[in-house]
Amino acid sequence: EKTIIEVADQAAIAQAEAKYNAEKAKIENKEQSIDMKMKNLDTEISSLDKEYETVKSLISKSIEKSFKRYEA
Repeated sequence: EKTIIEVADQAAIAQAEAKYNAEKAKIENKEQSIDMKMKNLDTEISSLDKEYETVKSLISKSIEKSFKRYEA
């Protein structure tokens, strides 16, 4: 009768865990970097939207003033 014995290779397990943890840390760093870039882009988009609305309002007011000038 043959017996199967499971032997844990602690060195290989420790090496695999270390590699896993290193790769996980790299991915988490990339994720944080991407999150920061996304926040910066959101801020930039918001700023551009406000600038667009301001310019649009100024143009509209300028056009209104021009029409009022010629109506009088």
